Amino acid sequence: MRKRPNRIWCHLSNDELLDFNRKVKKSGLTRQAYIRSLINGYTPKELPSFDYLAMAKQLHAIGNNIHQIAARANATGFFMVNEYEQYMNDVYDAIAKIEKAIFDPEKH
Repeated sequence: MRKRPNRIWCHLSNDELLDFNRKVKKSGLTRQAYIRSLINGYTPKELPSFDYLAMAKQLHAIGNNIHQIAARANATGFFMVNEYEQYMNDVYDAIAKIEKAIFDPEKH
């Protein structure tokens, strides 16, 4: 037996259907999940772009490396300035790429 056995029919104009399908596709949800979200008071957001996900992954890796440097420095009392500077330069480069993607997406 279906978890959701009740069906609702709805008539849309061609323009409404195109707009609905576009929004569903951008959200990454199914049509049913999109409608249920709306019923529950949540307007689904667009999925982040591949560039966003790649940048987030890169920032996560850089943050992890900086954490490892801090843990090593705390455990040994020795701080590797060159290694830290390199990772901080990576952070600044990643932030610049993110800013460029957000504020100047056509030149990205």
